Amino acid sequence: MNAILSSNANFLQIFSMKNFLPFLDLFRGETQTEVNKALLNTFNKSSGTVSDNIVINTIFGVAKTVHDSINALSFDDEKREISNLICNFIHKLDFGRDLEKQLNFFVEARRAFVNLDTVKVELVKGACQLAIRTQIFVDGKLNKQTSAFVRASIAFCYITIPSIELYFERLYLFTLAGQIAILNQSLSQADSLFKSAIQLIRDIPPHIEERDGKQVATANELVNFLKYFLSILVAVPGHPDHGPFYFLQGFKTVVKEYTWEAKSTAVITIYTCTIQTLCAIYQKKQPYEWDKVESNFLLYGNTESYLKSIVNFINGLVGDINEEFQRLSVYEDSLSKGAQALVALELVNVAIATGNIQTPNFINFIVDNFRRAKKLIGPSTEKLQLTIDYAQSVASREQNNNLQMLYTKLV
Repeated sequence: MNAILSSNANFLQIFSMKNFLPFLDLFRGETQTEVNKALLNTFNKSSGTVSDNIVINTIFGVAKTVHDSINALSFDDEKREISNLICNFIHKLDFGRDLEKQLNFFVEARRAFVNLDTVKVELVKGACQLAIRTQIFVDGKLNKQTSAFVRASIAFCYITIPSIELYFERLYLFTLAGQIAILNQSLSQADSLFKSAIQLIRDIPPHIEERDGKQVATANELVNFLKYFLSILVAVPGHPDHGPFYFLQGFKTVVKEYTWEAKSTAVITIYTCTIQTLCAIYQKKQPYEWDKVESNFLLYGNTESYLKSIVNFINGLVGDINEEFQRLSVYEDSLSKGAQALVALELVNVAIATGNIQTPNFINFIVDNFRRAKKLIGPSTEKLQLTIDYAQSVASREQNNNLQMLYTKLV
């Protein structure tokens, strides 16, 4: 086999040899696996992409044989090696402008490589890329046929993602596919994908087992995802039946019901970021928007009732944050106090940075949190002074009386 591969780099010629495939079938057991790995590895190292059906189908069979060698006793390193080989194979394929043929290949690959999460992740990303390429090919002007294909690509993602065991890969892929759906004006699919992401948050375990068998906490990674997810929700339109904050309400409920560690300040961090999101939505000029998709700002017309509902939502979060600080107050060790002080200061800094919702009650709430941080870490801390300096700088730049009043109260 090595002699054949080293003497001929043209895989179409190799696979067209009269006795090559029967020769390949002669190998059995571990030898068959190793030979097929070598063949797949050599193919991946060859230059350029491949579009010939004979080569694609033959290498697909080779990859399937390598995949089927995995069993319950296979080591993680072996699974990782095989996953990389198959992913590299998929990346080398070029179906040109025949995107439907490529999607059909992804469907076959999902069925063939069902045991490898890494491969399924690549297939989902590939389907998302197909939707983007469709947009590019038609210059953003989807017709009935191209819209149907895009929806089929997104449906592939929706079906495939739940079969992936890796929790955080699922979360990010649901969110990615949801954004692709919005980009292509398929709001019903986006709703389903974002809803699936929110529901999945409940299932994230507090700890996951790493490759070396160690238990690792998931809280930090989960908080990072939740912050990212909130940034996406800024421009996501609400539900026609459930109001403008359908996703945010569901998001808040899931965060509140999730089982966090007793001393964790994660809930305060996430609620603070939620306030940031609501302040961004409150602005007359939105941070960003989706082409041909109306945001809440356009749907609800910047009416007084809509703006009031944002303020009410923030007031609810303020109450929840106060309750969470009250719950944490029983933990008086230095680490807990330091963590509480940091999130309190972060809340103050966020309020100063946003600055567009400065009711008297909200200002008092911010001042209370500054004093809380001061009490927890002492008055001479550099972080406190940095917050005061920041408040003064923003108040002077924006010429905002409320911010000026806030700065006066912080000093």
